[in-house]
Amino acid sequence: MPSDEDSTFFIHDACLLIDLCAGGLLPAWFDSGRRFATTTLVVAEVKTPSQKKTLASFIRAGTLVAEDPEFEKLLLADEWAETRRVSLADASVALLARERGGILLSGDDRLRKRAKEDGVEVRGLFWILDTLVEEARISENAAAGALDAILAAGARLPKNECETRLKKWRTQK
Repeated sequence: MPSDEDSTFFIHDACLLIDLCAGGLLPAWFDSGRRFATTTLVVAEVKTPSQKKTLASFIRAGTLVAEDPEFEKLLLADEWAETRRVSLADASVALLARERGGILLSGDDRLRKRAKEDGVEVRGLFWILDTLVEEARISENAAAGALDAILAAGARLPKNECETRLKKWRTQK
């Protein structure tokens, strides 16, 4: 793992956590030595019992920190959400990333755009998949299988990006 990321917080939105669960990628991602956080508002958006159980195990282990926003931060997040037309949970992670100087990990186009407008660095699922492959945490074949599972679970991802990566990963020897 690059040393400049040792102290960087990677802040997850619900969409990305759900995709990582669907692809079976949480163990490889959370074992990468990075610092991970989200908010309790985001955790509450995860509805599938198996995904809730999986996330809870990483939260209990301290691998994923679930911040419980204070009242003042909730008021700020509510205002941010209203003016930028995103959910309160999404606003909470965007503001947490801004506050911590962290990187927001999101698959939500509107949230990504609004956070970038506020100076927050944003990355998504493809960056995580590419990183896991580059760091040899998963094989190209495993990345293709994970992306297939994420798509089968209903993720809305850019078709061209998916096809490009699937072709690349399936043709690697």
